[in-house]
Amino acid sequence: MRTTTLPGTDVPTSALGLGTAELFRMPSATDRLRMLFEAHNVGVRHFDTAPMYGLGLAESELGRFARGRRDQLTIATKFGIAPTRTGRALGRVQGPIRRLLAAAPALRERARSSATGPGVGPAGSLLYERSGYDAAAARRSLEASLRALATDCVDLYLLHEPSGDDMRSADVRAWLEHARDAGMIRAWGVAGEPDLVGHVVDVLGPGTVRQVREDPFLRAGAVLDPTPRVTFGALSRAMPRLVSLLGGGLWPDLRWADLDLDPGDRAGLARLLLRDALRGNPDGVLLLGTTDPGHLRVAAEVASMNPRNSAPDLDVLATALRTPARRRT
Repeated sequence: MRTTTLPGTDVPTSALGLGTAELFRMPSATDRLRMLFEAHNVGVRHFDTAPMYGLGLAESELGRFARGRRDQLTIATKFGIAPTRTGRALGRVQGPIRRLLAAAPALRERARSSATGPGVGPAGSLLYERSGYDAAAARRSLEASLRALATDCVDLYLLHEPSGDDMRSADVRAWLEHARDAGMIRAWGVAGEPDLVGHVVDVLGPGTVRQVREDPFLRAGAVLDPTPRVTFGALSRAMPRLVSLLGGGLWPDLRWADLDLDPGDRAGLARLLLRDALRGNPDGVLLLGTTDPGHLRVAAEVASMNPRNSAPDLDVLATALRTPARRRT
């Protein structure tokens, strides 16, 4: 696995990180732990979690995995969104519910889309709440996270999807500086959609790490940000759109043919998108969320490559994405 430096720190870590939210698609805690070990075995050393993941269980499960190897890992967690009391209660008995959802893919997808966070559908409001982004909220959440993770320091502490209205005070920066100086965190930042984090970065000031969605369709034609960052979601939105373009007769550019891609070759498309994401952020970290060890091994193989090497197929991809879609003739 290629080594990089965790943005905002001088701490070495892996170019590929594992997000723990997706692990809770697996009903069994044993299977989730096995996936964490699989990630470690293929060279992943950065792990991303949050109080809301797994309805409150993700941090403690990651903490159990990290026991005895904490000095080998970098860990990011967040504050600002937490499970409600109802959410935590359901978290303790979620195994049977997740087994039911695993057996019914349509029901599972409906449940996921209606409960991704506070205010997202009735289920989201029932399970999650905004817990605050001020200094007091940051302190309470960090203290709870350190207990759950069974560690005395997290490497990256992130505001979790704040909006502009959430940032009414800059007192949180002063507290984050205090937490860093006290050795409780190594760096801080904000996690969210690219178009929403800018104001928060302005409030928090220099040194704020961005953890943002990776999307080649958003990057097409944009001025590339050279600042190392953490990215997530490289496949979730881009893959369906790329498949649609390749298979639906709408081609942004005839040079798509030069890619020699089959819309049915999901593994090939995934490799292309992962390589593109790593090239767009060569000194940062790419987070992957998966429950499939095979997908993890493929991503680890891709992340071991030098993202600065010549890649004509990625140049073709970038050119095609910058060209307006038109019907293939």
